[in-house]
Amino acid sequence: MGDGQSQGDVPVKRVAVVLTAQFGTGFGWRSLFQMRAFYLGWPDAIADSVRAAVREIVAPFPTYG
Repeated sequence: MGDGQSQGDVPVKRVAVVLTAQFGTGFGWRSLFQMRAFYLGWPDAIADSVRAAVREIVAPFPTYG
């Protein structure tokens, strides 16, 4: 790939096209690379945030058992 692209560029650009078509703006290939870099840099913090958000959503519902 002598044109400055790495092997991961092409699949990410294809995914970006699909996501943009399905969900609209905000899913360009640059954004996807930035999202990935953020996730790889802060995986524990992201997981903690997701767990906390799920607890807030699930907590108000009664459990039956």
